Amino acid sequence: MKSDNPFESLSLELKEGFSLLLDEIKKSNHSASEKTKSEEILTVKEAAEFLNLSIYSIYAKTSRKEIPYHKSGRKLHFFKVDLINWIRKAKIKTNAEIEEEAQDYLQNQKNRSSRKSRI
Repeated sequence: MKSDNPFESLSLELKEGFSLLLDEIKKSNHSASEKTKSEEILTVKEAAEFLNLSIYSIYAKTSRKEIPYHKSGRKLHFFKVDLINWIRKAKIKTNAEIEEEAQDYLQNQKNRSSRKSRI
């Protein structure tokens, strides 16, 4: 049943608008908090917990420059995003990926030698 009172329909529209606005604010806050989590700075202990390594292993990796870190005085700091990227770079290739790279390499070598013979 439609109301004849224009204020009731206006009130309903305002409620819907506020609801949509609140949803958008919640979404933007969630994405902002995700970004700050990835840019989070970790201590040695926190980095060890995050990577599931011992503190000794973290110090060993930093002394061998195997892991990305920042040093301020005597303190070590780690950006969580740097550690995530470091893990991604250490990916072990599958046999299919290795085979594909080998085929590409052989094809490139074949193309090079055919170009050299034409010169």
